[in-house]
Amino acid sequence: MKREISFDDISSITKKAQITERDVALKYAEITRDLFNPEYRKYTYRFEKDTLIDEALKYGSFDPDDEACYLEYKDHIWSKPDVEELIVRNAFIDKVKHYLLNTYSFFLQAKYEDDQLGMSHARFYQQKRNIKKENLKEMQRLSNSWSDYLAGVEIDNDVDLTKLHKLVPEITATLPFLPKASDGAKPILRFRKLQNHKALGMFTTFNNTIALDFREINGQPGLQSFIHEYGHFLDYHSDSIALSLQDNFTNKIVSNVAVYLNECALQGEITVGKRGLNYLLTPTEVFARAFELYVSHLGFNNSLIKKPELYAGKTRYEYLCFSNIKEEVFNYFDDRFPALKDSIAEFLAPKPSFEVADTSPRFEKTSNLMPKTDCKYDQLSLF
Repeated sequence: MKREISFDDISSITKKAQITERDVALKYAEITRDLFNPEYRKYTYRFEKDTLIDEALKYGSFDPDDEACYLEYKDHIWSKPDVEELIVRNAFIDKVKHYLLNTYSFFLQAKYEDDQLGMSHARFYQQKRNIKKENLKEMQRLSNSWSDYLAGVEIDNDVDLTKLHKLVPEITATLPFLPKASDGAKPILRFRKLQNHKALGMFTTFNNTIALDFREINGQPGLQSFIHEYGHFLDYHSDSIALSLQDNFTNKIVSNVAVYLNECALQGEITVGKRGLNYLLTPTEVFARAFELYVSHLGFNNSLIKKPELYAGKTRYEYLCFSNIKEEVFNYFDDRFPALKDSIAEFLAPKPSFEVADTSPRFEKTSNLMPKTDCKYDQLSLF
């Protein structure tokens, strides 16, 4: 007698899907045979899950006493052996794709770190020589002032110290809200020219340097990269394994981002060069972009993060790739760094009227330091 499938029915049917390593080997041999042996070519199928059987298990009708017409859905009928076979096959594909995603993620992450240390030009994570006395004095002052949050500060000779002084309150207000490393590590903040690296900001695990280009390049101040680079720092220092390589991030976020960006690449929208598809798919890059998206979502908005409309725009695929999984991204960071959400919410809450307006810096863009843009605020540049 046919009836709707219950939870117990699904549990009973799918228990066979808990496949062993031997099952994986056998199923791999079978699918490989089907794909490459002409004798079995008529049975070939793409290496994709059967989504119809998944739908049928949720919404179809089920007759446990009829093995020939075991499951029915949308004019499709499956026998009991067919249902079990498809469940095992789907479980196998999940297992293999999970393995391949993790393997590829580790490869991209390792290459990403290797490339940073292998750069032949002036290394952004090493302090320059012959820094001017006034800069050294300011470096020492800021290093002491921010010692609870940073391991040190470096200021390039070309940085305009007057403009830097105007930025200091924003950094001072920002640092206490950011999560600290669970292993006690602190980043070094360096204001540098990064033209050789073709980047506005960079982070390296070698000595936990966050380097920011203090200039405005192509209309975008390098200072905006700080939250992104701090995301890299948290990725590597919040657990014994990089957060971006852990299953709860890889399976829920990296895998979905990979689907979106690969589709963009197939349509010719993304290149495969140095800053192309592989770079965008590197787990720590996905993590850092997701982190800045999350921080912007919380209402954080100053000179150290990109403009809110950029994250909501329709042209930047590196952020559009999160469009369908924003809830997963926000839930992930809510769980991972709950104090960040609470701290920003508290800071953004209306202050009592008796407070003096200028006693503490606000999360507002510093004005009159750059040419006006179409936005309602300006971004700081130190050059």
